[in-house]
Amino acid sequence: MREDVVHLIREILRYLAAVALAIGGAAALANATDGYVRAFGFGVIGIAQFLAAGVLVAFPLAGMFAKPWGGMFFPEDRYTRPLPLYSLAEAKVRKMQFEDAMATYEQIAEDYPEEVKPYIDMIDIAIVHLKDAKRAEQIYFRGIDRLRNPEDKDVIARMYRGIRSRIESGPAWGQSRTIAMRDDDHG
Repeated sequence: MREDVVHLIREILRYLAAVALAIGGAAALANATDGYVRAFGFGVIGIAQFLAAGVLVAFPLAGMFAKPWGGMFFPEDRYTRPLPLYSLAEAKVRKMQFEDAMATYEQIAEDYPEEVKPYIDMIDIAIVHLKDAKRAEQIYFRGIDRLRNPEDKDVIARMYRGIRSRIESGPAWGQSRTIAMRDDDHG
């Protein structure tokens, strides 16, 4: 049997046993009205059955209520690995050390293959700072090949188109601005 089915059957049996113990405890306490010795005996038995029922359901109920709250303080799946250090590459970009920044982003992409950000940043450097559309295209396709998540592939595709449009529309925008400034200067 599958493990989740076995777990479900165990939980059902646990709750059925707890219900049976609670009913037996209630019946024992109901019979605890005749005479002192009999009342004491049935009372102890009834209370013991209620306690046993409580112990049977306490752990699953506590886990059911505690798991969502505990997830806030102790997340299970997130942050199992340290986050990539983008600050080193970003500092190199600010210092205009673009090839060093590209190498740092390459290392991040190699160490964290599920991360889309290094590819986007490398495409941005290649297009905006190095004016190398061919290199940006190679980085884009390498990112598409390495990334597994379809949403990440969609993100890199949209960002590539957006960054690529900056270089394609850049000279025309700059040229029209220069022409407009000349007209204002002469007018």
